[in-house]
Amino acid sequence: CWTALVAGGGVKCGQIIGASDRTGSEPAERPVTPQELVSSIFHALGVPQGATIPGPDGTPVAVYPAAPVTELF
Repeated sequence: CWTALVAGGGVKCGQIIGASDRTGSEPAERPVTPQELVSSIFHALGVPQGATIPGPDGTPVAVYPAAPVTELF
């Protein structure tokens, strides 16, 4: 488990999303992946979810492949 503080960019204030188990070692409710957190930041910046950038070989790569955490907005 880990904690992230997110502010600005249209984020609703004073929210807690998810919960850990009694010992804080595993998520018990609504786990959020690092990819979802990054996707939420790109969403707040206005980057469209289907946006791509060229990869090393020129093949398009998704900017953020996970869905944003919609509860934040």
